[in-house]
Amino acid sequence: MSTESFTYAKWIENGELEDTTKTPIADLEEELVDHFRKAMKNLSGDLELPYESDLPGEVSHCEYRIGSDLQGGAYVIFYFHDAIAMMSVMLQGTDEHHETQLLQTIKCLLLEPDDVDEAEDLTDEELDELLAAEAFDFDSVEQRPVVFSVLYDLEPAEPQAMAFIEKMNLHMAAAFMELGR
Repeated sequence: MSTESFTYAKWIENGELEDTTKTPIADLEEELVDHFRKAMKNLSGDLELPYESDLPGEVSHCEYRIGSDLQGGAYVIFYFHDAIAMMSVMLQGTDEHHETQLLQTIKCLLLEPDDVDEAEDLTDEELDELLAAEAFDFDSVEQRPVVFSVLYDLEPAEPQAMAFIEKMNLHMAAAFMELGR
């Protein structure tokens, strides 16, 4: 079964949902989707061993890391001049258990970015409190397949780079949605 479209949900760095749109895959550039199809072949199947590469195209100093357990979910971190520009989570809608685990991990990282190593030391109550936070309420978007993207403020503001990274994210998502189908 092929995927014809996916939902694109965009959050801003403070955890507010900015926009949700439906993205038809047929509207994307086939050459870029094909580029990312080839990149998907390099996924390790281990979230802790991401594939890293430069983004193709006209904007320099843009890189990404994508990790996937190949069970219907992936995360991508996009960098511009070595600073995080966007974090994205792609879900095919095939495994709710794995989706929940991935989204909880990402939410913890977004809400406690300085304490990544200490996240494992959280008590059950602290973890529940963190996951119950209103920020980054990924459960509010029920459509699948879906791409959750969090845009970071770049210093200085680089609107051309952010637009380019968002474009690459959509094309990468289209390639990811085809995996395992």
